[in-house]
Amino acid sequence: MRSLGDDYVKAEFRRHREVTNKVHIIGFLSQWKVYLDELPAGPEGQSFRGKPLDPTKLEKMSAEQLGQLYEVMHVTKNVWKPVTPEQDGKGNGGSQS
Repeated sequence: MRSLGDDYVKAEFRRHREVTNKVHIIGFLSQWKVYLDELPAGPEGQSFRGKPLDPTKLEKMSAEQLGQLYEVMHVTKNVWKPVTPEQDGKGNGGSQS
């Protein structure tokens, strides 16, 4: 999960690298600060628990933001699916085809 999150954060900052509107920059950075403050402090392995998205924030999102949110939802869905023995190569008596 961490590598997925790290890649997403890096890409988000790259996409906003050329933004010159100070209001957008402040909004962007303040929302990342809110996210950072919600991450658990302490030793590695402590789990992060998400929370429902505030409906008023969802209503204020642009079509592009909603599209990005939809993409993130689909990418992360696959992360939480359990791996079956067939998928990890151990389903056929331990032999791989």
